[in-house]
Amino acid sequence: MRKILTAVCFTGSHPTSSFDLVLSGVIFPQSISHSIELLAEYLRLVKPEGRIILQEATVLNPSGTQLKTVEKLQSVMKISGLTNIQEPNVISLTDAEFQTLKDLLKVTLNVSVVEIQCQKPNFEVISYFLW
Repeated sequence: MRKILTAVCFTGSHPTSSFDLVLSGVIFPQSISHSIELLAEYLRLVKPEGRIILQEATVLNPSGTQLKTVEKLQSVMKISGLTNIQEPNVISLTDAEFQTLKDLLKVTLNVSVVEIQCQKPNFEVISYFLW
């Protein structure tokens, strides 16, 4: 039986390598910022060769905002130890969803939501971000 973790769960209460798949930020509105520390925790939780699918709001120019560019998000994913990072897919939003997301994130910039799939290596990853 496959075990799936969604980001709405409290991640710290689960044993290491206990999930086949982690879904993060996939429920509208996508307001999760995937930090190195959060991705390191997902690496701890997913089994070797397990998948992580995340969605995050991104911007072309992050000036004056906490949002990342797609390139910065991919860089954070690589630094945290994720592998097989796929090309991002832009998630379609209605005009109402787009405005809701901008209001929630308190930005006036053009925001896009991307989905990126990746994988844990086929061995245990120990990250100093967890210590």
